[in-house]
Amino acid sequence: MPPPGKNNATASLVLGIVSVVCLFFVSGLVSLILGIIGMLQAGKAKELGYQGDDRTAGYVLSLIGLIGGIVTLAACVACVGCAGALATTPDIILDPEVTWGIDLAGA
Repeated sequence: MPPPGKNNATASLVLGIVSVVCLFFVSGLVSLILGIIGMLQAGKAKELGYQGDDRTAGYVLSLIGLIGGIVTLAACVACVGCAGALATTPDIILDPEVTWGIDLAGA
């Protein structure tokens, strides 16, 4: 029978690995969710007294997946916001003929 917390540590390690892989190949949201669950499993393993390296590795990989998921989602929100702002911008701002009083040729 494995020591108490070993199964939670293994689950944390697996979820951390999957979280990092999903960060690059699937979605930041999936990575975020798996990172949170992996960190909870690592915490549960620590509460049960397990101090193995797989618990630490699972915690670190889950943390990387969590932070990467947050950054990816923030970048997606910023990109959609910029696209929305650009779509509602009046055409005069995007017109290359309008110089707004700046002499570009004489600079």
